[in-house]
Amino acid sequence: MKYGDVVLTPDRRRRLLRETLAEARPGDLLFFYHRTSWRSRWIRRVTACDMPHVCVYLGKGQIIGMLRGRVRKHRLSRFFCDEYELRFVRGTPQIPREMLRFLGKREVRIDLLVLALLVLLERALGANHGRLLLPYQMRGVTCSGIVSSAWHRANAVESWCDPLKHTPLDLERTVGKLSFFEASLLPPGVPTLVAQTQHHLTRNRFRQEPRAGRW
Repeated sequence: MKYGDVVLTPDRRRRLLRETLAEARPGDLLFFYHRTSWRSRWIRRVTACDMPHVCVYLGKGQIIGMLRGRVRKHRLSRFFCDEYELRFVRGTPQIPREMLRFLGKREVRIDLLVLALLVLLERALGANHGRLLLPYQMRGVTCSGIVSSAWHRANAVESWCDPLKHTPLDLERTVGKLSFFEASLLPPGVPTLVAQTQHHLTRNRFRQEPRAGRW
């Protein structure tokens, strides 16, 4: 299900959430970008990824992931109330069990700063000049780090570095971008790309039509 731009009217929101709940399975990975969040924009710029956050679907409308600096359970419906870009990727049933090990763990700001510097070094000088060259002991956890760690443990796969240091882009490269659900959610009153295109085509056609009585 790839919806493209979706204007979140109350009826459209309910229907979209209902369809998502029917399709999602425990262990699926939800990548997302919160367009109104400076934090989302900052992570996106540093890591060069489309979707700077990720969490895991637990089932029954619940997800687990980082929220306000701590790993928590919360409702999937919260992502259908604001300007989010969403992408669901299939996971495995073992991932939620691994994720629950991190419940209550906190984020530490120094981790974010150090990881940002190491990732920028890798982007400038190559993959061997960041996290592999300069070992760093994590003091807390990050949203992509816990999901990547859970995915690697659940699938018994070794990583090129500690998964707790992975960015959303690292995880995306591991699991792929093949999704079963994608949508870009817009607030009511914002025209979608399709609507804008149709408007421009209609306006251009009107301008090109000859007026009556003129040659």
